[in-house]
Amino acid sequence: MPGRILITGSSGQIGSELTEVFVRRYGRERVLSTDVIPQNRKDCQTAVLDVTSHTAVA
Repeated sequence: MPGRILITGSSGQIGSELTEVFVRRYGRERVLSTDVIPQNRKDCQTAVLDVTSHTAVA
């Protein structure tokens, strides 16, 4: 079982569907859903993150 799961681009079609699958499979406390667009998800933790920004990721 994984420790934590980071999903980037989770406002898109694939990212949002992966988020739902991983939350069901591993639980909401293990999934962090991120995107450059603020999200209003209730099923897991979310964060605004631009993975193309070195300072944001470092």
